[in-house]
Amino acid sequence: MPRRLFIGLFLLPLPLFAAPPKDELAYAVGARLGMRLQQEMPGL
Repeated sequence: MPRRLFIGLFLLPLPLFAAPPKDELAYAVGARLGMRLQQEMPGL
């Protein structure tokens, strides 16, 4: 498994557990990683 994919899968759930006001940046990063993963791997 590519390391970048592993890191993306690890970071994606973080916004779900993060407090919205404090971790908007984490949510934005997770959303961006999610869109990138979907672009690179449409079948995911």
